[in-house]
Amino acid sequence: MVTFDGDGHMSVQTDDADRDPERLLVSIDNGRGATTRFGYGLSTDPTMVDAVGARNEPRWLVRTVTVAVTGGPGTVTPAMITTYHYGAPRYGAKPTPTWPRTSWATIR
Repeated sequence: MVTFDGDGHMSVQTDDADRDPERLLVSIDNGRGATTRFGYGLSTDPTMVDAVGARNEPRWLVRTVTVAVTGGPGTVTPAMITTYHYGAPRYGAKPTPTWPRTSWATIR
């Protein structure tokens, strides 16, 4: 985020790549024992995106979705984890403020 004060001085603030991004959904607790957590990674991370030779602007993408269910006493339910990997970023011709320029040809 870029802001200017009354004297015209610019201030730049960015998200820290070592922690969860701000203003994105991180978890959901349904109040009945199930919790869904979202893990994010940057689109420039080669372990997450196949973008060799492609234009790829840094943006947060969902890396994992983990659903954990706690049952009654003595019940053990393993967490369900879905991992995403993106490939072949494509850029649209007419970006708008509400629709990003990037889409992904493959998500697996």
